[in-house]
Amino acid sequence: MNWFDVWSKVKFYGVALNVLLMMWYLAALSFVDRKNKVKKFNK
Repeated sequence: MNWFDVWSKVKFYGVALNVLLMMWYLAALSFVDRKNKVKKFNK
């Protein structure tokens, strides 16, 4: 197991984690946006 293998694995997992975090963030944003729209309609 050399350092290049480790580094490429770490880089891959880092990118995958960032993509997952972005997806969670966008999903949360759209969820909050939907809740706010519902509140506006209820008024």
